[in-house]
Amino acid sequence: MSLSAKTVEHDPHHETVRDVIARIEAELETIAHAIDVNHAHIAVAVGDAIQGKPGFIRAMQEGDLIYQKVSGIAGFLRSLMDVMPDEWEVETGVATRDVKLAELAGRIGARAQIVHVVRNDDFGDCDLF
Repeated sequence: MSLSAKTVEHDPHHETVRDVIARIEAELETIAHAIDVNHAHIAVAVGDAIQGKPGFIRAMQEGDLIYQKVSGIAGFLRSLMDVMPDEWEVETGVATRDVKLAELAGRIGARAQIVHVVRNDDFGDCDLF
């Protein structure tokens, strides 16, 4: 997919695939970190209470596996960026509209919709609503 230079100037949703993948890779790394940190907080919080509870141990193992999968996908995307031609471009406007979480859409979506959010996340906190 490519547009003339004149068209690209007028279409804020048209950008390099490398830029889009870089934003997705960064978001996946953030998610993987959150999973890992929360996993550790849960393990500490329950301490000895998990002794003899195979269901809980399986759930903790599943959490660790999810962390590894998300981190692995981020690494795969990082490797793709290393071999991807610079000139590959994509239109991101439609895809951004399909992301249901506005803050997430702003972080990974089209350049025109990037929302600058100050992130002071403490992944051990829990929001009750």
